[in-house]
Amino acid sequence: MANRIDPRRRRLLQGTAAALTVLGAGRLAESMGLFHKDEGEPDKGRFPPPGRVPSKDTELTPQMFGAAGDGEHDDTAALQAWADAICGRGADVPVAARIDGRYKTSATITFSARKNAPQLTLRSACDIRPTPAVTGDCLVFDGLNFMTQVGHLRVTCSGRPAYGTRATRHGVVIVAARSTWDVLDVGYARLDGIRIQDGSSLTSIKKALVHYCGSSPLPPIGYSLDFDSRSDAGSNGNPGQTSTLHIASGDIDQLIPDESFLTYGTPPRAHQVAAVDAKARTVTVKPWLPIGVDSGTVGVVCGAGVRLTGGNASKCQLDLVDAMGVGIGIHQSALYPATVTNLVAQSCGIGYLIGTIGRASLGGVLSSSYYEGNVLDLVCATLAGNCSHAIGEYVSLDFGKVVQISAKNKAVPQQIDSAPLNAGVKLWIDDLGGYVSVINPYLNDKRFNNAPTIDLNIPDNYHRLFYWDTRHITVIGTGANGAPTGAVTLKAPEGQRINGGGNSQQFAGPFSRSPSFACVLRGNDWTVTKIE
Repeated sequence: MANRIDPRRRRLLQGTAAALTVLGAGRLAESMGLFHKDEGEPDKGRFPPPGRVPSKDTELTPQMFGAAGDGEHDDTAALQAWADAICGRGADVPVAARIDGRYKTSATITFSARKNAPQLTLRSACDIRPTPAVTGDCLVFDGLNFMTQVGHLRVTCSGRPAYGTRATRHGVVIVAARSTWDVLDVGYARLDGIRIQDGSSLTSIKKALVHYCGSSPLPPIGYSLDFDSRSDAGSNGNPGQTSTLHIASGDIDQLIPDESFLTYGTPPRAHQVAAVDAKARTVTVKPWLPIGVDSGTVGVVCGAGVRLTGGNASKCQLDLVDAMGVGIGIHQSALYPATVTNLVAQSCGIGYLIGTIGRASLGGVLSSSYYEGNVLDLVCATLAGNCSHAIGEYVSLDFGKVVQISAKNKAVPQQIDSAPLNAGVKLWIDDLGGYVSVINPYLNDKRFNNAPTIDLNIPDNYHRLFYWDTRHITVIGTGANGAPTGAVTLKAPEGQRINGGGNSQQFAGPFSRSPSFACVLRGNDWTVTKIE
């Protein structure tokens, strides 16, 4: 009695089974309104049938194009067909799409809509897993100006933390796309986890989770090169100065000029890769390595958790970037950088990198950041005079791991970063008293000078427009714990006062360690507090 089926229900089930048998999945989908048939196209009964595309009000899924989504079958063709269908809807057409599951791929999946970008809403709870056959990019979103991603989109590239095991170049590449992303989660890319490039201004990412993308000298990656000779070009204090290293052992094929860096020394310093000659086994870096170092080992930092590059990343917004074990946590190398609200950088080669040598970096904000276990925490590669960047609250920032890359002078072998010789300060401007802060574009990072005179001048137009009126100055000398052995003199412009006196004040020491000076300008009065 319990298994008896109502005759009317039995007939309904039998009719449905017959429909599936006779019509096939494709015909049934059409009869339900999921697909429409283009005129003149043959019907072969597949799902979806050739010549048929989902109706405009249907949420597109990869399964509609034959994807298994089980992580076992190769879904490359189905995913590309799905991407083509999304991008083929036409300019400004609202499109809903969803991707759930795990997908194995063997080639790059490209969403190309530069000329006809739809208004795409992509809902995701997925993991894309490129095989070692994908040596280029995993996912490319090109020209999707009106795209909104909702949910969690993960890319797990093949390989493990050991750099030599990884094959896929970049995880997610966003090109010329003003898009909004909920969660992007990328791991094990050979270079960049997330790459935003070529006019992708106004792109916003709420949460970027990146791990083991790119390389650093730290274990378990431990990527380094041994060099057995070096030659120098350029002159003292010239930003164009270079050192060319002959590499005796190590893989140089992954080095990208302007994007890769070598680290050397204790404390470590950063040198930007300018050129690579694989045949001659040479790597050229800017600026000079420390004078007198003709052989040794350099650490390799290449790839980034998030890289912003090209002309314009202005008004890009990164709400939270969690970077673990990547080459560079965030590399702001666009002419107009992004705004970063929160950064956590742990076990990275460089936690946060501003600019590249030879290019300006105008604007950009890092509101709050945390650093732990990095080779270098914060590096400014853009030369003084071409950089402005707001730096806010930070936790565990080690000033010994904060570097302004600048030209060197052979007359002072122990000098690490810089010239001219009449000042020895590392100048980073922090958020003091809740006011806006910047890396001052007119003062270099100059180290190992024992009696510097520091000019506190802030040009009126910068003060008026950007309220640049706070500074945190750290002086590093050659004494114990980095203490300068002479006096430190701060000098303000005529008409301004320091601590209620004249426009100059000398701090004679003795100093027990490298001192810092918190400097706040209110009207024409500087309040300077020594922190030691």
